[in-house]
Amino acid sequence: YGTATPLGLPFDGDRFRSFYPGPPPLGDLAGDLHTALVEGNDFPPLTAMCVPGDRVVLAMSLDLPDAAGVLREVIRACCAAGVDPAQLTILQPAAAD
Repeated sequence: YGTATPLGLPFDGDRFRSFYPGPPPLGDLAGDLHTALVEGNDFPPLTAMCVPGDRVVLAMSLDLPDAAGVLREVIRACCAAGVDPAQLTILQPAAAD
């Protein structure tokens, strides 16, 4: 199982009592992400957790949707909090063969 092979488990449909379809899709990823970063969402906003002089490491998944847009907003929020862009490091795993 994982990204290449699904995990199959026995399933008794007569015993299934609930279903959660997940959250609705975001309409404006950049706008919604910006709001979450500067206002927080059940957690302090990123702009309140970063201060000038911080070193920030961003770990990115290879299958992150709109990775460039996500990075742009996170970097913008870090810089707004006073983090020097030279102190930002982006980690991304090598592509799988």
